[in-house]
Amino acid sequence: PAVEAFCEQLRARVLAETGLVASVGAGSGKQIAKIASGLAKPDGIRVVRRDEERTLLAGLPVRRLWGIGPVAEEKLHRLGIDTIG
Repeated sequence: PAVEAFCEQLRARVLAETGLVASVGAGSGKQIAKIASGLAKPDGIRVVRRDEERTLLAGLPVRRLWGIGPVAEEKLHRLGIDTIG
């Protein structure tokens, strides 16, 4: 609850100070938080708890990982790696 409240306050502050909507993600690290933010779009909040990380990541395409572009994605696909998990 505290993490969700912080995320909501952050989102509200960005809107109040800039007039822009923001999606906020939180997780155990930057990579998880970035993925969570992407899942929260548009204008939402997504908190990923440690106990749900594996399940969440299992079905996501490798392209969701920061730093994986089209070339790396294609190489991973050729190796039979299509999802993060």
